[in-house]
Amino acid sequence: MPRPGAGRVRSAPRRIGLGATKRAASLLGGAAWLRKPLGRNARAGVPRNDIEAALGKLLDEIEQQIAEDKVMGGPPQGTA
Repeated sequence: MPRPGAGRVRSAPRRIGLGATKRAASLLGGAAWLRKPLGRNARAGVPRNDIEAALGKLLDEIEQQIAEDKVMGGPPQGTA
């Protein structure tokens, strides 16, 4: 009898550039910072769907601000 998974083709590990590695590290650092507040909400009984919806809305707002900044030539500079 063949063992489970026998015959499956395993893909090679994906190589990522240094920039992607830095972005991933930054993202994981941010996610770690959110761990405690998200955990408190989950323990308090806030449904996962509500937490995901709030995070999705926040990401939408961030993406909208980035798009607006690009139209205006970049993020605000100084106190002009």
